[in-house]
Amino acid sequence: MRMLLKAATDRHIVMSADLRVSEKDAAALIGYAPGSLKNLRQMGGAPIYYNRPVNGSRVSYRLMDLAAWLEERREGW
Repeated sequence: MRMLLKAATDRHIVMSADLRVSEKDAAALIGYAPGSLKNLRQMGGAPIYYNRPVNGSRVSYRLMDLAAWLEERREGW
């Protein structure tokens, strides 16, 4: 979560008060193309999302949900 917040801050990404970002920005933060994240969302495999706008995007993601989603998909020991 801290790393995502720092990356978002360093990139001057617009965030809501509860640290939600647009779908486009969420995709960039987690290393996906915006269309790929949208496809994952439509197939039910994306992080938890909100149908609340942030920075012109209809769909938004909280940084903590992005971090949890990434952690759940961690591979290795």
